[in-house]
Amino acid sequence: MITIQSKHIVINHPYQGFTMVELLLVMSILAIIFSFIMVNLSNVIPKANVKGAAEVVVADLREQQMKALSGYESVTGGSSNYGVFFENDRYILFTGDVYVVGLDDSYTVMLEPGLAFDTSNLPLSTLVFLKGSGEVHNYNEILNSIAIRNTSTLETITIEFNQLGVLTIL
Repeated sequence: MITIQSKHIVINHPYQGFTMVELLLVMSILAIIFSFIMVNLSNVIPKANVKGAAEVVVADLREQQMKALSGYESVTGGSSNYGVFFENDRYILFTGDVYVVGLDDSYTVMLEPGLAFDTSNLPLSTLVFLKGSGEVHNYNEILNSIAIRNTSTLETITIEFNQLGVLTIL
């Protein structure tokens, strides 16, 4: 029905608003878009955790290597080897050829919950850098990597090293 009111035309339509079909269609499109966004964002966080953990481990390994290269010794004043001992959910930075439980000069770093090490490609779960050179003690071409795994998504990042102690994140 059309009515004219002082220079304005007003159209009175008997149906105002949206139909139920239109509302359901818009809501289903929004739900599909939202689900795509959630799926993509849910994969970003675990990847960031594994990659971030790998970068922290590499930084700590390089620090131990630099201590061995420079001849740094906090206790005796002489040079020493420096190493890292890996357990399932942590790693221990230590001074010397082998990790000895309970020494005051060792430092433990915990991984974030949900992350774990796979050290099956690392002899005795230990990586030691030689004093003066920074090379890897008892290097083995086959056993030359450490893997960090997200236990829920099974995403894995591997850290490889060569005889000279050059570290690479794969």
